[in-house]
Amino acid sequence: MDEAYAGALQGLQHREDEVETMVRSQLGLGPYDEFPEANLDDPDDPVGQLYERAGEDSAQAQRGSHLVRKAFLIALFHLWERHKKPRISKESRAAADRSRLNALLDQLELAANCAKHPPGRSAKGIYEKRPDLFPRAATVKQASERTLVITPDVLNEFFEAVWATVE
Repeated sequence: MDEAYAGALQGLQHREDEVETMVRSQLGLGPYDEFPEANLDDPDDPVGQLYERAGEDSAQAQRGSHLVRKAFLIALFHLWERHKKPRISKESRAAADRSRLNALLDQLELAANCAKHPPGRSAKGIYEKRPDLFPRAATVKQASERTLVITPDVLNEFFEAVWATVE
């Protein structure tokens, strides 16, 4: 699962690198040449038009990485729920109930359910525990799949919590 996630993100990063290479090629720039300024007063400026297209391509890749992280969040939860959760011994589960590990696994479940379902109990629960995952939501009523943001650091935190349950 780790390797699949890394590969997916690497593919999206490769797309961003391609955008820069395309812009440099169309402008006749080398790898270390400065980019020229666009003429912001001229809507027909070819440099400005090229930058606009490149910005749209780059934004599309960034949106893609956000969706990839949500997909892996859901897959990670299902992997843990199906294969790892039942194998946690009663002793380690009892110890985990008092630890940060259990809190993270609970957050993983709520975040995955929030990503899969319309606003409701899971969105409210994860917002109350981790409002930082909703940077565009000022209240619990605004918490939803659309406002849920899973950063690479958050997803890595969840990966580490799941792998820590392996005995």
